[in-house]
Amino acid sequence: MKQSLGESDWDMKQSLGESDWDMKQSLGESDWDMKQSSGESDWDMKQSLGESDWDMKQSLGESDWDMKQSLGESDWGVLGGK
Repeated sequence: MKQSLGESDWDMKQSLGESDWDMKQSLGESDWDMKQSSGESDWDMKQSLGESDWDMKQSLGESDWDMKQSLGESDWGVLGGK
């Protein structure tokens, strides 16, 4: 396996463990790093929401974001939201 992967990939696979390495390969470097830093659940949420909604949810907080989604953008603004 070491020969077929190449030295660096093999070392990475050893240090990460099988499952993380496979995930890193399938996700790509940047997504994998993001998944590591944000945690599993945040990353999954970011994938399903899309980048911009996720960022907004982070900055607004969970409850405000949910309210903004249910009210719609314009009504939420009328209520004095950001």
